Amino acid sequence: MYEKFGVFVYRTHWYSKALTHSSKEKKAAVSTFERLEFLGDGVIELIIRDYLMQRFDDKTEGELTKLKSFLLSRKTLGKIAREIGVDQMLKTDGRNLSERTSVYGNALESLFGAIYLDRGYKRTQKVVVQFFDRHIDLNMASEKAHNYKGEVIEWAQRMGKKWKLESQELPQKKFLATLFIDGDVQTVGVSGSKKDADQKACRIFWDYNRTEQG
Repeated sequence: MYEKFGVFVYRTHWYSKALTHSSKEKKAAVSTFERLEFLGDGVIELIIRDYLMQRFDDKTEGELTKLKSFLLSRKTLGKIAREIGVDQMLKTDGRNLSERTSVYGNALESLFGAIYLDRGYKRTQKVVVQFFDRHIDLNMASEKAHNYKGEVIEWAQRMGKKWKLESQELPQKKFLATLFIDGDVQTVGVSGSKKDADQKACRIFWDYNRTEQG
């Protein structure tokens, strides 16, 4: 555990339970795996809320909530779990659970619950922050979590403006998105997908006009 997670283990039974999927807990009236997952879910949410408050002092409550939801999604947690090897350590009943996207994210939460019970909040906090720093690009995550197109649409409706996004396919599998407000070109964005190009164009507009969009 120390080599993988930087944690000296005192009470090994918690980690054994955390890495034994509920499908393997035969005849158990209550699943310890699921109980640890429940605990870990609460612990990691508090840690991430605190982490985001410290890291992004310029973001609103709504922006922090969206970013928190993205970071704690099963997709993100599953990605971290696979990269640190939880998928190789998890004991199951032999069935192929890899297609269930929530399994490894659940196991990671269960593991965090075990670390909390064994080592307390401070050590768990250090491990969680370390994992997210190493495996998640927070700036990119912030971009993905923030729906800039939605923000521009809401702003345009609130201000009585007409908005339009036009997309053009470029060479080398690129897309150019142009944002119009009341018929005038405002910003452009270029990316490898139409959706990302739209997002970039809207982000540039939103960031530039943010101080005037209250």
